[in-house]
Amino acid sequence: MHKDPAQAKQLIAQGATVLDVRTADEYAGGHLPQATNVPLQTFDVTAVDKLVAGDKSKPVVVYCAKGGRAQKAKDKLEAAGYTHVVNGGGFDDLRSD
Repeated sequence: MHKDPAQAKQLIAQGATVLDVRTADEYAGGHLPQATNVPLQTFDVTAVDKLVAGDKSKPVVVYCAKGGRAQKAKDKLEAAGYTHVVNGGGFDDLRSD
């Protein structure tokens, strides 16, 4: 697993699409304000396609609680042709408070 919270924060500041792949309950308990909840259990690449308007070269940051589920989501996106996906690691790695 390769997570890169520093690069993820930079991309988020530049307007990257942000995916929180934790459960809906985890998401409800706190998430990055710009994040869309796409739980890994029901992860659907077509939902992400809509978020990036079909542009698979747009930067996408994925995160979860620690980085493991985010890596699985990153792998799925890359298998679907996404070229700029960053595993931001866990929510605690990325939040600014």
